[in-house]
Amino acid sequence: MQPALHQELADELWEADRTARPVPALTDRHDGLDVEDAYAIQSINIDRRVAAGQKVIGRKVGLTSRPMQELLKVDEPDFGVLTDEMFVEDGDPIAMSRLVQPRVEAELAFVLERDLAGPGVTTATRPACWCSAGGCVGSRTWTYGCSASSCRATAR
Repeated sequence: MQPALHQELADELWEADRTARPVPALTDRHDGLDVEDAYAIQSINIDRRVAAGQKVIGRKVGLTSRPMQELLKVDEPDFGVLTDEMFVEDGDPIAMSRLVQPRVEAELAFVLERDLAGPGVTTATRPACWCSAGGCVGSRTWTYGCSASSCRATAR
């Protein structure tokens, strides 16, 4: 897929997120959309968040259970970036008007003191981290079921 189409689809998802109005699934409209395309689209919108002043503070892993992968017709977990504006403190209200098809999903999230880099990184030497077992998500596409590519592209 060409970078111009990545940008176009990222813009479409950005607007869907901003307005809480869903769009048709990307994979229904673009044959051949693959995992690499989805991560490229996701990266464009993470870069946009960072340019707007958000700080990358962690990573998330979704679709880690085989039953959820089978339900959504994917064969591997998906990965995403977490920014400071994506966090909600325990007990804080969540504006449902900002979400499309809001739901809670179990996902693994990691917030590290510093980047993991270099040789010799082990569980004993890694920086402290915090892991979450839940996240409130809202799709940006009409359907909950999706392919691996559209799940990754729409991952928040």
